[in-house]
Amino acid sequence: MKLAAMTIGLLACAVILSACGSQGISVPKTSPYFRGAVIFRDHCSGCHTLATVGAEGSATSIKNRVKTNGPNFNFRKEEYEQVMYAIHNGGFSGAIMPENVVLGAEAREVAKFLAKYSGEASVGVFSALMYCIVAGNMVTGALGQTASPRLAKLHCDGDLRAFSALLAGLMAFGAVTGIIGLIAVKVAGTPY
Repeated sequence: MKLAAMTIGLLACAVILSACGSQGISVPKTSPYFRGAVIFRDHCSGCHTLATVGAEGSATSIKNRVKTNGPNFNFRKEEYEQVMYAIHNGGFSGAIMPENVVLGAEAREVAKFLAKYSGEASVGVFSALMYCIVAGNMVTGALGQTASPRLAKLHCDGDLRAFSALLAGLMAFGAVTGIIGLIAVKVAGTPY
């Protein structure tokens, strides 16, 4: 009876531990980027953040950042050549990241993986922000189309006082809109 219980317990532990091999990696095992994801998780996740592999090594805030916190690759997009440079030279500053942290084929696998998966979170953020720009452009365009004939008529009539007042009003509207946008970025934005 004790032997059966011990065998069942050991089998349960083996099953639980076998699941740890790909914990956090959301890249399919059949993907050409899977090996790079595993290497990144094993060698880079202590200092870098990338949700695709469950890595949370970067600081979550500038205020609690330490010098060993590497870039957050959820938001920072990297190209293959940039990653290869950083791997071979110890990052871009050469101060903290060890040079040649991975070599040869492993370095190329990590570089391909990061080139594919880095910066994915920023795409969603910037897509959402783009709609704010589109809405602002629509308002600006509508005001411009509405005001242009009136400005032309005032100019042709020689009414420079009314022309200047309307132009100043339009410029003030643009300035206030820009300031509101800057305040929103300052209040709601996060520094990276």
